[in-house]
Amino acid sequence: MIRRSFVALATLVALGVACAPAAAPAQPAAPSSAPTGFAPDRSAPAAPEAAIKKGGIIVGAQQAAMSTFHPWKGDVTIERSFSGVYDQLVQNDHRENFDFRRDNDIKPGLAERWENPDPTTYVFHLRKNAKWHDGKPFTADDVVFSLMSWTDAKEAPEPSQSAGSLIKSVDKVDDHTVRVNLKRSSVNFLAMLAFNRNVFIAPKHVEDLSKTIVGTGPFKVVQAQLDRVVVLERNPDFYLPGKPHPDGAKIFQGMERGAQQAGFLAKGLDYINVGDQAQFDALKKLVPADVKTTSYLQNHGVSLYMKQDKPPFDDIRVRRAMHLAIDRDGLVKAVTFGAGAINPPGGLALHSFSLQLDELKTLPGWRQPKDQDIAEAKRLLAEAGYANGIKTSMQTAQDRTTARPVMEAVGPMLKAIGIDAEIMALERGVFLQNQREGKYEIMVDLIHSDPPTQRLNGFYRTGGSLNKAPIADPELDKMIDDQDSAPDLKTSGEINKKLQRYILDKVYTVSTIELPSFAFWQPWFINYPISFSAQPYIASWEDIWIDPDKGYPKDRTLER
Repeated sequence: MIRRSFVALATLVALGVACAPAAAPAQPAAPSSAPTGFAPDRSAPAAPEAAIKKGGIIVGAQQAAMSTFHPWKGDVTIERSFSGVYDQLVQNDHRENFDFRRDNDIKPGLAERWENPDPTTYVFHLRKNAKWHDGKPFTADDVVFSLMSWTDAKEAPEPSQSAGSLIKSVDKVDDHTVRVNLKRSSVNFLAMLAFNRNVFIAPKHVEDLSKTIVGTGPFKVVQAQLDRVVVLERNPDFYLPGKPHPDGAKIFQGMERGAQQAGFLAKGLDYINVGDQAQFDALKKLVPADVKTTSYLQNHGVSLYMKQDKPPFDDIRVRRAMHLAIDRDGLVKAVTFGAGAINPPGGLALHSFSLQLDELKTLPGWRQPKDQDIAEAKRLLAEAGYANGIKTSMQTAQDRTTARPVMEAVGPMLKAIGIDAEIMALERGVFLQNQREGKYEIMVDLIHSDPPTQRLNGFYRTGGSLNKAPIADPELDKMIDDQDSAPDLKTSGEINKKLQRYILDKVYTVSTIELPSFAFWQPWFINYPISFSAQPYIASWEDIWIDPDKGYPKDRTLER
């Protein structure tokens, strides 16, 4: 990621950026308690359709820069940059004042309707008025191409691979109908298709998706630079009549949070997130009273993953000692100023399917006070032959604003029982490569819980794309399949609780806490759908509009 000075970046955002042509296509949470979901601060109801105004340019930013333009081979940076460019078959219901994680509502995308005639078959009826940004028609061939590409582990990262791993075959019924045949029933299949991250439908006719960015979404790419900016313009041929409402957008790449805050204060950015209560309190004092805010717990937990195919972490006693050493209540207070939450086993964020707090707080590792756990952790290390301690290392990406502060706070807790871990905050690309290749002793990263199957497949299933520990446990594999093939979400949730207890018993991972995020958006930025992620992005662009009468910078253009 290219680093720029705080002042330079703030100036670029406030004034706008003239971008060179691209190579491709060339009220806040109370400090004393954790936010429990969506807590919007709004003073007026949504505007009726007749009041919506057309025009304006949306400006956002992300902390990390993209490493590729390929819609499937990138990481979360693709989602943040191209969520307005590419579409999905189905979507989570991202709309203002609505938490899709709790309501489990799924709405049409490129598929205007679908049927589930039997447990292993889905029939998707595609929109007939959708077309690619280069003018070519969108057809069933594109869906077959995309979904079958997801079945190739070399082509598809998570969560595309999790969805793809369920697919037995994809048949074109006609130009606007596709039948998907699953290997087994899956209560989470639609939810995986609806999750934005790297499950975009891509055009079959484009020769190289890493060089040519052609979607069906509400915005088209004008310019795209991996380490600088993505510039978008309104797609006049979007399949939803009268949408989108803005003329275009700019998404800056590689902008550190300090610069984002400066840009927001200068009215150069429309939406940002800050990572903790202290930053929120500080920024809240600087912004105008009409700036909108909310807080929420992120949809993932931070966990420690250990290499378990060699000493010392091949010994369950060492892993259990690590689990006991972590003071999760202390992490909530120190890292989140009391606004976070402890995580259940497995790292999945607190959810209806997770073990609940009243049970967790009675268990070793979560119970208070910590004296008994610390004494037991030291005893286990000595029993395992490490009475004189362990030297190791612990790594995450330097731009992991959720994982990094947890890692830095966990270090002293481990050292207190005799595990001396060198703290390593690595450049993003290096960390991701290490993660893929299993080049770590302790890795600190995130597990997303919406839907749970995708991350269970990635981190815990034998041969999973992120399972480099490696964990090879047929009983755990069966539980992962059972929770996904359950007849309904309630039954799936009960199996998930059993699965979490099993992971805890084996100490395959050490869960820590779930962090909050605090979102700010400008008064003119209407119908902003919160993404519930650590970094802000627009998950759905269809209903957003800009009110020019609420302080919007009228000199803003795509060129600067």
